[in-house]
Amino acid sequence: MINKDGTISRVPGSPFDEGLGQPSIIQVTAEAKGRFVYVLNVEATAGGELIGHPGICGFAVDPATGALSRVPGSPIVFPVRNDNNIAVDGSGHFLFEPNLSNTGFDVYSIDQKTGGLTKTSANSNAPPVGSFVNAAADGRLLFNAGKGMVEVFSIAAETGELRAVPGTPTSTAGSAGPIAVTADGKFLYVANQKEGTVMVFAIAANGALTPMNGSPFAIDQGAQNLAPTPDGKFLYVAAFTLTSTGANVTVKGYSVNPSAGAFTRVAGAQVNNANSVTVDLSGQRAYISVTSGVTGGLQLAVYSINPALGALTKIGQIDAPVSDNPFNVVTTP
Repeated sequence: MINKDGTISRVPGSPFDEGLGQPSIIQVTAEAKGRFVYVLNVEATAGGELIGHPGICGFAVDPATGALSRVPGSPIVFPVRNDNNIAVDGSGHFLFEPNLSNTGFDVYSIDQKTGGLTKTSANSNAPPVGSFVNAAADGRLLFNAGKGMVEVFSIAAETGELRAVPGTPTSTAGSAGPIAVTADGKFLYVANQKEGTVMVFAIAANGALTPMNGSPFAIDQGAQNLAPTPDGKFLYVAAFTLTSTGANVTVKGYSVNPSAGAFTRVAGAQVNNANSVTVDLSGQRAYISVTSGVTGGLQLAVYSINPALGALTKIGQIDAPVSDNPFNVVTTP
């Protein structure tokens, strides 16, 4: 639970059972109104035995306490592993995931009363280019990246059917990995993990993409997730790289002005031994998973964001462990 001062505390009853055994959680996402949360899992084994099944579990969020309860029909158990990312459209009506064969998309409708998922017959008229997906806040567009390309699909409001936007896919001038869309839907960031760059595109009303001057911009190699502030002034990047002395995991902040082609490191916005970052909906705080010096495990820390400079100041850290996956933190209204 996020307290008034921005610090966090564990919600009573947490952790909440998904009904999948002990799988490996690789992503958590929420619909825009914060009513429902969806968790993507892959299978897990121990001693050669299956201890957790792959699938998606949906939870309804209690607006008063933050407690989670499984939505009807959850969990949805996959027959085999599918670790392509999931995304909920901005309207909160559909959940999308590139299918296992990467020939199209699995499209689930979201029951607006219960949050239950129903797999539909909707698909796409073009195959996905990769496993990374994200959606615009207005519910009109879905973005998909991978293998050096990024593609844009328009979303049919009634059915969730996807139609590739003419002119896409387009090159990201690199390997194409994690993606983020600004809150106003005007700009798309695509991290090139191998090259250590981020490509920035302007998004036209019809979804067409135009590379911004100066792109791609230099960041650390191994970007795991991108978190822009809602006002679009700052971008925080969690990156993982292997060095001769071991793993280097950091979160760094950048001051960004895509229209001006500006992309600059923020002084005072670097957190070491950190492997994920999520900016809350107010843009005032960043939630960063960090290695605990006490236990060596991973815990969740809270940083305030300087609204003028983008610098980070630590204001708290919860004493409970969290998963180490960079996509497993999400905030809700």
